[in-house]
Amino acid sequence: MTYPSAPLVTAEAGGLNGATTSAIDTTGVTLIVVIVNWYAVTTAVATLTDSKGNTYTGLTQRGNASIASRIFYCLAPIVGSGHTFTVAGTSTYSSIEVQGWNGNATSSVVDTQNGTGVSTSSTQQTGSVTPSENNCLIVAGMLFASSGTVSINSGFTISDQIAYSAPANYGAAAAYLVQTTAGAVNPTWTATSADKVSSIAVFKPAGPASSLTADSGTFSLSGQDATLTKTGVPGSFTLVADQGTYTLVGSDALADYVVSAEYGVYNLTGNAAALRWSGEPVAGNGNRGRIGLRIGLGL
Repeated sequence: MTYPSAPLVTAEAGGLNGATTSAIDTTGVTLIVVIVNWYAVTTAVATLTDSKGNTYTGLTQRGNASIASRIFYCLAPIVGSGHTFTVAGTSTYSSIEVQGWNGNATSSVVDTQNGTGVSTSSTQQTGSVTPSENNCLIVAGMLFASSGTVSINSGFTISDQIAYSAPANYGAAAAYLVQTTAGAVNPTWTATSADKVSSIAVFKPAGPASSLTADSGTFSLSGQDATLTKTGVPGSFTLVADQGTYTLVGSDALADYVVSAEYGVYNLTGNAAALRWSGEPVAGNGNRGRIGLRIGLGL
């Protein structure tokens, strides 16, 4: 599973004394990315909450002591209809932009990040980032204190843009790129000359599914878990896990198969003539990451 070509949902808001977005339906979202912009003189560090009670992790705060921008994210959030997002504060001139995604890694999702201080030129680069693997999601944000629209290059698409409104809120824009082939990127925002701050972050995609190939049928394994339980009979049966569904498809009249996992080591025993493994296990926690095959002559 990889990231879709666009966010599943987006939201935005701006306000003098904090801001709250309109309600959206985040069903199906597994990664929420939020860009918050504010006046740092009155509030040194922004506080982000949502109506589902999720906890957000903030990346490096960008800007200076006067104006600031920060990318927040929430992995495996509580989702559903009526979902709103709020940044608190008094006289903060806040703006907030939300993107909801799926197709992300289930742990250690942040790959790398970068950003800028404050500049007043009409263009500003975010700072270069180089994803460590293919199919990463790259999210870029910009705070700007000027009227008019903004643009960004390097193949990024703007998902949301909030107009600068004195004295209500800073202008802001959020953009994204799902990069098929990993490579360095340093996009340039363009806007009217005025104070601006940029940020950028890379989020890893979900790991590839594993596959087990035997001499009699093809065995597909996806998901992650510590213990798998066999159900059914040889020929066509399913291994069900408490996280993810493991499907075993094939036909072998002589063998029952038992697959168990402990800290990422998978042992398969059965009465099969040959087993071959290809692919990589889905990313997980602990030492998950190795699959071992043990061939026996029965259980």
